[in-house]
Parts: sequence; C-alpha cells; structure tokens
Amino acid sequence: LDAARRTRKLIVMEEGVVTGGAGSGVLELLAKNNITDVQVRLFGIPDHFVEHGSIPILHRICKLTAHDFAEAARDMLDLAQPEPKIFAPIQRESLTA
Repeated sequence: LDAARRTRKLIVMEEGVVTGGAGSGVLELLAKNNITDVQVRLFGIPDHFVEHGSIPILHRICKLTAHDFAEAARDMLDLAQPEPKIFAPIQRESLTA
C-alpha cells in the first residue's frame, strides 16, 4: 500500500488467470483502503482459450514477457518507447541439398 500511495502506479504480473487472480486481490485491497488514484496494469493469462505451445511462445501470446512489462512501465511513466529493431530475414540452407 505504501508503494501504491507513493508512486501512484502498480504493475501486477502473474502466470494465472487475470480474472479473479492476484491482480484482482490488489485492486480489492486498494479499494478497501480508499486508494483510488493509482494507475494499475494487470498482466496474466486471459480468461479464454489460449493455444498450446512452449512456455516462451505462450508468454509472448499472453504478453507476459520482460519486453511487455518494460513497455507498460514506460507507458505509465510517459517515457518514449525504443525504436523497434528490424532484423534481416534469416536465410537457411537446405538440409537436403
């Protein structure tokens, strides 16, 4: 609560479903303590079917990567986002040639 009062900004990250998750508990705690002027950004698994895949792929699909968290923090602090990096296409040699 002290951090919320001091910074007026919170980012809550969880690998569970956002709806009814840890972020909801944080929002309830803020409301219970009449702390209403805090900007809160919740990250977690959406409350709908998510494709199956490796953990890194699922993190990207659900926007649970360090890049996503840093982007949200910069947005909340009104800081400019870095220019996107453009990568050259990867050219692979045929394994059968």
